[in-house]
Amino acid sequence: MVREYGEKTDYSRVMLPVTEKMCYDEAVWFYQYMLLGTKEDMDDIVDAIVKIQEHADEIAS
Repeated sequence: MVREYGEKTDYSRVMLPVTEKMCYDEAVWFYQYMLLGTKEDMDDIVDAIVKIQEHADEIAS
């Protein structure tokens, strides 16, 4: 079915299993309140992300 421009999407009928798996099982979500801390808090978050990235192979196995 081809949708016409401007036609509303019925999201209750949209199935995106790969996207849903990534969101629920493979993503890291940062809530807005987590980013309201001090510069030191932000540095800690960045350091943690870098540490995960550096050890990704180890974590995956």
